[in-house]
Amino acid sequence: LQARGEGAQVWEAPAIQSLRQWMQDAWTASWPIEQLLHATQELALWRDAVQQDAQGAALLAPLSAAREARRAEQLVARYELSLPRPQSEDHQAFARWRGAFRDRLQRRGWLVSADLPEQVIAGLRAGRIRAPQRIALAGFGSTLAPSERRLFAALEAAGSRIERWRPPSFSPDLPRLRHADAQAQFRAIGADIRRRLMPFADHARPQFPA
Repeated sequence: LQARGEGAQVWEAPAIQSLRQWMQDAWTASWPIEQLLHATQELALWRDAVQQDAQGAALLAPLSAAREARRAEQLVARYELSLPRPQSEDHQAFARWRGAFRDRLQRRGWLVSADLPEQVIAGLRAGRIRAPQRIALAGFGSTLAPSERRLFAALEAAGSRIERWRPPSFSPDLPRLRHADAQAQFRAIGADIRRRLMPFADHARPQFPA
């Protein structure tokens, strides 16, 4: 819509990716030694950490606990949280599971999705990952997470021009109608469609009114 509004009839389709997919592709293209685990593999490691824990083995739903632990770990990484000394029983359990989970990753040379921002930042600074010339951010809120801010700062330092894409502004004239019942509503819709199609009733070829 933006290209058409600027009078263009042909344009190159932009490469649109989620931030996670772009990070994964950029990191993979740098030929890393480490292996990035799939989400299912990552969840299996969390489940093992829960089940091998003396207290976690007694849980009724270890897989559900593993999912919540994985989600908590992603939040810790995204917002770069410094976890305080465990106080509650739940916090102590998460600390034990997280320690076992991270220890296994380190011993095996594995990475998970939460590690991607730091890996991409390191690759940009070392020159292993090439920064795009221009990046348009769409769908991000006004406040970025700390890991996202550091990633975009590293991209700018590596030569990227980062812009925030704003969709074209429209001022549609949308009337609001309220009908007595469903039958009256569908009658009104049919009448409006008939009104729009009538000017093209005598055309030999199909027309598509706005």
